[in-house]
Amino acid sequence: MNNTNTSNRPSKCALMRRIMELGFYIDDIGLYLDTHPDDCRSLARYHEIHHEYDTAVQNYAEWYGPLDKYHVTCNSRFDWIDGPWPWEGGMRYLSQRYSMPDNKVAGLLTDIGTEELAHLEIVATMVHQLTRNLTPEQIMNSGFAPYYTDHTVGVWPQAAGGIPFNACEFQVKGDPICDLTEDLAAEQKARVVYDNLLRVLDDPDIVAPLRFLREREIVHFQRFGEALNITQDKLDCKNIYAINPAFDD
Repeated sequence: MNNTNTSNRPSKCALMRRIMELGFYIDDIGLYLDTHPDDCRSLARYHEIHHEYDTAVQNYAEWYGPLDKYHVTCNSRFDWIDGPWPWEGGMRYLSQRYSMPDNKVAGLLTDIGTEELAHLEIVATMVHQLTRNLTPEQIMNSGFAPYYTDHTVGVWPQAAGGIPFNACEFQVKGDPICDLTEDLAAEQKARVVYDNLLRVLDDPDIVAPLRFLREREIVHFQRFGEALNITQDKLDCKNIYAINPAFDD
């Protein structure tokens, strides 16, 4: 990586924060464009922010190391392996998209599903940072001992009540109205969980990202509402349940 001309260079933390801000800005405009593809003003803003994002990511790769394997700049070492790896895989929305009869709605599910994977990484990182330096005494006194016994301080997704993550969370029914209605409920449930956490937490370093994630759940709820309207508008207005557009002709 390039270590020259550091006088005007933003710190690693500041540049990462800016990349995250731009990335979520792109995601937000992209979600809007999924259901409003002819809005030229928003599309122009999307391209403008995307260019700034690409520049910031390239600068980060040159100064501090690549954020992904597509931005490796070092010629002597594949330094992508030296940094943290993002989560890979699909969840509920990425699975549901295949049943959507409208490309705009399928695109929305793809974008929100991808963003939700980033949310998983944010929460996992917070859990790791909170637990990585626990002493045995802290583990016993905090009620963390049962988890520690099975998983040490590894990040193992489970609900607050101890129920582990499983494929039932995907909730794919294969009916667009059913799936989108389920998604609306899921976003509201997530928002309530964040509300409950924010009522009992006072650490600003934990509260700030949780408030951000809560705001994103509200945006997703709004976009899923639009997606449901788009889907219903293409069905029989007298009986939107007459057919399953993902299956019936």
